[in-house]
Amino acid sequence: MASRLHNLFFLFALGAPAMAEEGKVFASFSVVEDGVDQAPRFVYSEAAASETDPIVISVEGRPLTVQDLKYRVDLQKNWLSANVPERYTFVGRNLVLCSPEPERKAGRCDRYEFTEADTVHAYYFRVDSWPQ
Repeated sequence: MASRLHNLFFLFALGAPAMAEEGKVFASFSVVEDGVDQAPRFVYSEAAASETDPIVISVEGRPLTVQDLKYRVDLQKNWLSANVPERYTFVGRNLVLCSPEPERKAGRCDRYEFTEADTVHAYYFRVDSWPQ
């Protein structure tokens, strides 16, 4: 991915994320915007980042708000920059159907696709958890 967002957020070590491997479950960790007083701490769930087990982003101590929406894509890119090997080539991002949350008939996720040679690597982030 050409533009990495390592300096946008300061990573708090709740378990450093491992490099991406297919079928791997990624450790939960949190981030806070660097240099902002009382910035919310965003938490990435422990998940496989797959269609059936997408990453869920939440805020520690409170529900996500409409004001948090401005961070959604940057938070996703931050997770990707920490977990996707730099040798992968970014292909695109799409809104797709994925496994539903409990009590829902359908689920929506942002799907980021990367390639390495002839292999496609996809990473999923739950979108339904964000306010509309």
